[in-house]
Amino acid sequence: MLSGTIPASIGKMTQLVVLDLSNNKLQGTIPPAILSLPNLEYLNLAGNDLVGTIPPIFATNLSTLDLERNKLFGTLPSTLSTLKKLSGLRLSYNDLYGPYPDNFDQLTSLRSLEAYGNGLSGGCHPLSNWAKNDTLKENLTLCDLGKASFDCACSFDQCIQASCYDADPCVGNTMCESPAFCESSILNPFLGIPWQCGCPAGYNQIPPWRCEDISECALYGCGDSAKCTEFEPNQRTCTCLKLGFGFNGQQSTTLIGSEAFGGCSDIDECEVSGCGDSLATCMQSPDFPNSRNCTCPSGTYGTATLFGDTAFGGCNDIDECETLGCGPYA
Repeated sequence: MLSGTIPASIGKMTQLVVLDLSNNKLQGTIPPAILSLPNLEYLNLAGNDLVGTIPPIFATNLSTLDLERNKLFGTLPSTLSTLKKLSGLRLSYNDLYGPYPDNFDQLTSLRSLEAYGNGLSGGCHPLSNWAKNDTLKENLTLCDLGKASFDCACSFDQCIQASCYDADPCVGNTMCESPAFCESSILNPFLGIPWQCGCPAGYNQIPPWRCEDISECALYGCGDSAKCTEFEPNQRTCTCLKLGFGFNGQQSTTLIGSEAFGGCSDIDECEVSGCGDSLATCMQSPDFPNSRNCTCPSGTYGTATLFGDTAFGGCNDIDECETLGCGPYA
């Protein structure tokens, strides 16, 4: 997969006919020289991260131009109307806006036009004089310009009448980059289309297609007495730094979203772990943190100092006959 920027030196390849750099990770702007190559017939830069405006186009032999799924913005270049051999034009899912260029209806070779997911004026009904151009009306087999949803191929008359809609624009829609998901029946405020990419809890929306994980530790933290770590989206784990201290009896506590951390306090090991025996008396150890003393009553044995959640073995009855006996004659 290619990355980086498109080298301007490609514009010196004057005999180039086909250039396909689609579905890579190319960034930066489109070098103007590429759109002036005299013999270029096919140019596909779709599915990258290209930014900036579309430069003036002087490649007069161009028959297919595909720039969809980038981050291009601004208005369409007026020179687009001069490409008399252009049969396929795909501009969908950018940030383009404004009107179609003058004389755009004179592109009588045009067979396929897709420009949805932008802010181009006219929505699904472009320049009204398109309807008067019989040649264009006869030739154009795919016209999808804005209000039409994903995978909605309009006839020319539908496009003029703005009557092309899918029942669910999210069906088959793969534009949202995981973990983002398609939400239908919601007007996209960025692109003016009837769906948008939503984000799960714990993520911020990065228009138009992506979501960014929120750092709950940076946003909510755990205070000075605990260490904050993140293992799952929309969660943070606060671990008390001082041995024997915790929150709600636990040294580490996982919190959801903005759930507040109450701070670290001394854990009562007797309350949390106890001694598990009705005979034993439990007291927190004054000598060691994170420990408890389980004291057995007189006549039994098993008294112990235990750390953390170590289980207590219980109190056992002392056999006085075995330990003390009654002498040799009894």
